[in-house]
Amino acid sequence: MLDIVELKKYFRKNGTIFAYEGFISHTLLTNIIQALDEKMSNWKVLNHSAQDVFTILIELTQNMLNYYAMQKTDARTVLHCHGILSMGIDIEKNRVYVSGGNLIHPEDADKITERIDSIANLSKKELKSRYRELRKSGRDKTAKGAGLGFLEIQRKASEPIQYQFDEIEKEGLLFSLQVFL
Repeated sequence: MLDIVELKKYFRKNGTIFAYEGFISHTLLTNIIQALDEKMSNWKVLNHSAQDVFTILIELTQNMLNYYAMQKTDARTVLHCHGILSMGIDIEKNRVYVSGGNLIHPEDADKITERIDSIANLSKKELKSRYRELRKSGRDKTAKGAGLGFLEIQRKASEPIQYQFDEIEKEGLLFSLQVFL
């Protein structure tokens, strides 16, 4: 049996305000944001509005939907996007975090790494300039995502995006990302 007391202790220790693991969809994200909005109306932690947190949750979910692994069953393809989202306050560093993860195809790992690493050490001014440049150019519009999501996340972040890939199944990699505001 799941030890709810231990889970609660873990969440409390890690400052977790919200955690979800399961099927991800636009409809679910809308409902999560509405619920959090009601709970966090006029919420401001460490000079970050709830809107900053929502922006990152939306971008993480968009990333999940763009890079989910496809599972083939018989002659048809079954699409599923299963992910993990959490947010809270890093008690030791007194700052807000947003985390997410989902299963991806191994061949997408290099593209994701390149996108995140290319913006990791840019200044806020450079990020803003790159964001405008990419929006105007229309590059990658036919690719998975327009490349704007990681830029938008990094613009809100207080430090470079942290990420990793873990092989958990033969079919793909678990891509995990954490952002501190």
